[in-house]
Amino acid sequence: MGWDLRRLRYFQAVAEELHFGRAARRLHIAQPSLSQQIKALEKEVGASLLERTSRGLRLTPAGVATLDAARDLLARSERTLRDIRDLAAGSRPALRIGLSNGIGPDLLGRVRAAADAVGVEAAFHDATCGEQPELLSRGELDLGLLLEPVEVGELRLLRLADEPLGVIGGRRRPLPDGLSAGDLAGRRLLWFDREEAPGYHDHVLETCAAAGWRPEVQVCHSRRLSAVVHLLTADPDLVSLVPAAKATHPELVWRPLAGAPRHRVALAWRDGDGREAVARLHAELASHVGGRTAEDGRIG
Repeated sequence: MGWDLRRLRYFQAVAEELHFGRAARRLHIAQPSLSQQIKALEKEVGASLLERTSRGLRLTPAGVATLDAARDLLARSERTLRDIRDLAAGSRPALRIGLSNGIGPDLLGRVRAAADAVGVEAAFHDATCGEQPELLSRGELDLGLLLEPVEVGELRLLRLADEPLGVIGGRRRPLPDGLSAGDLAGRRLLWFDREEAPGYHDHVLETCAAAGWRPEVQVCHSRRLSAVVHLLTADPDLVSLVPAAKATHPELVWRPLAGAPRHRVALAWRDGDGREAVARLHAELASHVGGRTAEDGRIG
């Protein structure tokens, strides 16, 4: 006898809320009915999945394992149903691709072109590099675009871009040619919140420190280019680090930096995801970049 997907969906809600009342409201069912379904699931499994403590509900070891199975099976079921509907309708399968801040439009264009070439639809969803591994593992994303280095874990990676960062700033305080880290003494760095891309954030700051520049960091909380331009042009002591392809604004000046950190972008997907649409897309991209892949650990 297989899993009852409806009961797994009910259990997932209870396990995530750790409260029967909130889970029932989330599922739009009566609480007594929800409790009966969880008891029936426990009978199927042959183990208690939840236990009550003085602080409320808590998952048992069997409950933790069942929650992992529920997320995986429900995500697979939804993807399969979507693929069958797409096939029946004669439409292209849609792949949900995580998109973090710092991914340039040129790379997005390459991904879209590859998707068109293999007959799939690329649907981009905003998600930080810190969020994407979990979303991929739960099946809420099919692929991700991540800034390296990143913990791979159960993911596979294909490197799509690898270029040096340079220094960009306003024209009020010109940047010299042949720039080195020592030339940036006293300059502050306009950077992003670490939660956006922890590995990349730390890699860049560590590389700058090793070269002799330990800047005071000012976090920019906006993704809008206009906000970045405003901050860099308003403060002559403020600079940022971007690859040359992203330094095209007329009010800003970009200079290469000796020994600069690398800006590396990888396509990520869940190890063992054997769906044809996913395989076709990463194979098409790999044929153009000759990219490196990683099965575990880190690349970067």
